[in-house]
Amino acid sequence: MYIENIEITNFRNIEKINTSFNKKYNIFYGKNAQGKTNFLEALSLTLNGMSHREKNTSNFIKNGEDFSLISAKVIKEDDIDTFIKCVIKDKRKYEINSSPIKSRTELLREYNLVMFTPEDLKIIKGYPADRRKFLNESISHIFPSYHSALRKYNKALKQRNAILRDYSKRNIASSLLEVYDETLYTIGSDIIKIRINVLKKIEKITNELNKEVSKDEEVRFFYSSNVLENAKDLKDIKSLYKKALKNSRNDDLMKGSTTIGVHHDDINIFLNDLDTKKFASQGQQRSISLCMKLSLIKLLYDKFDDYPIVLLDDVMSDLDKFRQKQILNLIKDTQSFITCVNYSFLEDIDDYKIYKIEKGNLMGGK
Repeated sequence: MYIENIEITNFRNIEKINTSFNKKYNIFYGKNAQGKTNFLEALSLTLNGMSHREKNTSNFIKNGEDFSLISAKVIKEDDIDTFIKCVIKDKRKYEINSSPIKSRTELLREYNLVMFTPEDLKIIKGYPADRRKFLNESISHIFPSYHSALRKYNKALKQRNAILRDYSKRNIASSLLEVYDETLYTIGSDIIKIRINVLKKIEKITNELNKEVSKDEEVRFFYSSNVLENAKDLKDIKSLYKKALKNSRNDDLMKGSTTIGVHHDDINIFLNDLDTKKFASQGQQRSISLCMKLSLIKLLYDKFDDYPIVLLDDVMSDLDKFRQKQILNLIKDTQSFITCVNYSFLEDIDDYKIYKIEKGNLMGGK
C-alpha cells in the first residue's frame, strides 16, 4: 500500500499542498514549528481517522478559514486505486471512491498506517491509559471489528457509571446495572482474550526488532487485569468477570464509578527482568517503544498481505548512525514518511524523495 499523491488545503498552517510521493522513503526536513508534524498529522487524520495530538476538529482548520480538505490517491495491493477525501468543517466527513464513510471502523478496514511520534514514549513512561491506547489502536488496525466492540463497551460503561452517580435511581439501580453488567462482562471478556493474544505476538516481534537496533536484551510483557489473577483464568473468564462486577457493586455505588474491568487494565513492560518505567534508560525506553510500534508492520502484513504506510516524526535525531541505519532497514518494504531537521542519515539510501517544509509550504520533491 502506498500514497501516490495528496492534496491538502487549509490544514493548520498549511494553505495548499499538492504533491506526489516516492514509493519508498519520503523525507521532510526543515526547522521546528514549520509544519512537518502538521503534514504527518494530515496523513494520519485522513487514512487513520484520528490525530495523535487532539480531538478538537476546529483546531485542524487554518486560522481565518472555514474548512479544511485533504484528498489522496492510495494504491493498494494488486495495484487497486482508491481515492479518499476528508472534509473538515464543524465535523469530519470521509469518502472513499465518492462513497460516504459512516464510521472509523470502515476506514480501518480500508487502510493500514503505523505512526511513531515522540509522544509514544508514553507507552513506557506514561500512565496505564497510554498503554491501553497503544494496545487498542494496534488491535483496531489488525481486527477492525475490535474497534466497534470497544465502542460498545465504552458506551455501556458510560451508562453504568451514570446510574452509579445518580442517587435518585438507587431504588432501581440493581435491575439497571444487571443489564449493563451483562454487556460489560460479555464484551470485556472478549477484549481481554484478544488483547493478551495480540500482546504475545507484539512481544515476540518487539524482541526480534529490539535485538537488531539495540543490544541483545530481552523484553517481556505482562498483561495486568483486576479481573484475572493468572492466565489460567482465561478458560473461565466470563463467569469470573461477571462475579467480579457483582462483588464490586457496593464499592462502585459508593465511588460512583465502575472499578472492575478492561478500562483499568495495563501492560507491565520489563527489560532483562527489570521494570522499564523505573530502570531503563531513555535510550532503551525509546528503542523499545519504537520497536513496539514497528512490530505492527509485520502483524499487519501477515494479516492483510500488504505493507502499511509508516510515519516517523522526529525519530532519527536521537539515534546514532547504527540505529538510524537499522530503522531504515526495518521499514525498507514500506512507504515511509520521515520528518527531520537534517537528512544526513540517508547516506546509504538511494530510493527516496526529499521535501523542505517552511511556514507550511512544501518545496522540493527531488
